[in-house]
Amino acid sequence: APSAQFHSSDKYSYGGTFVTGRLNKEPIAGGSTSSDLGYEVDLNFTWTPFDRFTWITEVGLLFPGQAWKGGSANLDNSFAYGLTTKAAIRF
Repeated sequence: APSAQFHSSDKYSYGGTFVTGRLNKEPIAGGSTSSDLGYEVDLNFTWTPFDRFTWITEVGLLFPGQAWKGGSANLDNSFAYGLTTKAAIRF
């Protein structure tokens, strides 16, 4: 998965990762499912106001492919996202 991180200063950095996938075999016995799993974009922002404290906020955007429909089951494969934030204090 290609990713890039940019440090705009000693206190701020941001970046992203692009992930994609394909199935290598049929997941449903006797079915006919697409091998396209879709793709995901992950973005992050890091703030380090001083040496021993770091705050990270990340967002993940999932654009699911046709494989999530489950072939003839026609399951929902709509867009999904996630947001996380965390703080780290080092002693």
